[in-house]
Amino acid sequence: MNFFMLNCASTHAKYKDMMNKRLFWIFGILQHILLGTILFLIFHCFNILHGDRIIGLDTQLLICISFPLFSLLVKYISLEKS
Repeated sequence: MNFFMLNCASTHAKYKDMMNKRLFWIFGILQHILLGTILFLIFHCFNILHGDRIIGLDTQLLICISFPLFSLLVKYISLEKS
């Protein structure tokens, strides 16, 4: 009886951990896609207001993709350690 309860608790903890990771990936990816879109729109507005390109489109895309991706990676590593 004791072993069964211990096994159920262990299985429940593994299931809960798996659900937390799944939720992290779903909402983390959505959050960082939104962050990249906001950055892209801010740079686009700066270009419209200035009348000329402040930074090139390739640099703009690099920043808007790499910053949220790096941020998501750092958040995943920090949550994995704790």
